[in-house]
Amino acid sequence: MVKFKSWQQSYINQVPGLNQVPFDKMPQPINSGVGVVGIASVVLGTSERGDAWVGNNYFISGSVVRGDKTVPTACAAGKECSYLEMGDFSGSEGALYGKRWASGSSQQVKGGYGFLAAVNSGKEPTGRLVYGSGFKVALTGVNESFGTADFGLFFRICVRPPFMQKTCTPYFIGPVPWLGVKENGLVIVGSGQ
Repeated sequence: MVKFKSWQQSYINQVPGLNQVPFDKMPQPINSGVGVVGIASVVLGTSERGDAWVGNNYFISGSVVRGDKTVPTACAAGKECSYLEMGDFSGSEGALYGKRWASGSSQQVKGGYGFLAAVNSGKEPTGRLVYGSGFKVALTGVNESFGTADFGLFFRICVRPPFMQKTCTPYFIGPVPWLGVKENGLVIVGSGQ
């Protein structure tokens, strides 16, 4: 087994062979269709707070539930909530227009299922299953001054005990640095699985 020293600070091009894997060969290829790629409209920093009037339907990031689906989760009112606001190629009528991808550094959500859900106090950073259930993509940092956002990958452990349903920890192992984005750049959001 290969062990990577300081993997938490490694970028894709520093992990041997990982930068050679095309997007369509990830654990689950990105589904084609509307809403798979958005535009990073604006990055808002740590001075932002959750608003009681902004519900789950304004967010694309959230927790992962049984069946490996992302359930959008709004930031709690009054709590820190840095985020990336999305744009859509279809303009204001598009499905991603005005949606928010909250930072996993400022928002922890319920994660995992079955008896392993208790690991890490049942919490994981908010994010999305962009490439299937192999890992969760989370917004890990924002720089409002430079208009940039960083993403990281978080992993989990799943088992299927005899005569029981599959059980998984929250996605809490990581982050492994992933692709960053600048305002007006493209953001891969996947199918929302």
